[in-house]
Amino acid sequence: MLRSEDLILPSGKVISFDAITNFVSSDVDIRDIAHNLSLENRYNGSTKIPISVAAHSIVGAEIAPYGIEIHMLLHDAAEAYIKDIPAYLKTFIRKYTNIYDIAEGIILGEIYNSLGIEMPTEDQLKIIKHIDEILLSIELKEGFPELKVAGRVEVPEGEFIKSLYSLYHVSPDVIEVLYLRTFENHMYKMEISNL
Repeated sequence: MLRSEDLILPSGKVISFDAITNFVSSDVDIRDIAHNLSLENRYNGSTKIPISVAAHSIVGAEIAPYGIEIHMLLHDAAEAYIKDIPAYLKTFIRKYTNIYDIAEGIILGEIYNSLGIEMPTEDQLKIIKHIDEILLSIELKEGFPELKVAGRVEVPEGEFIKSLYSLYHVSPDVIEVLYLRTFENHMYKMEISNL
């Protein structure tokens, strides 16, 4: 029997969240991640256009340097199971507890484990954070055009970067497919680089 602590996923899996430590590698399905992130909007859904976590992750993977792409694609993957919490609310929650960070860490660790990928190193995490700052600048401009909000970092210029902006204007079902294709592409690149 289903309970309020249970998470029902598109794959049909049911995960009991009585304790976050119940989340294990076998609970992970990249299709669930792609689906849920394609429907999860950033910025509390307040933007003029929907900016999904999946689109954010795809754009990040596309601008990431070699070796960082898969980490950029997966850096917010835990949000497929515990939702995206806007930065202002995360900051407030962290004043009282670190439970969200603990849950996110456990789930992300199990995602990486299930995919057979090593977690990013400290140096890689710094690059991921910098790319996240670039994406924040892009997304503020795209999502809140009337506010003329400036991001915290300079956005790289060029046609390739501008072409990625179009991903923020794509329907969730297309973003879901693109997320899966991006994942398969970068997993393949990792496999052949290890030959």
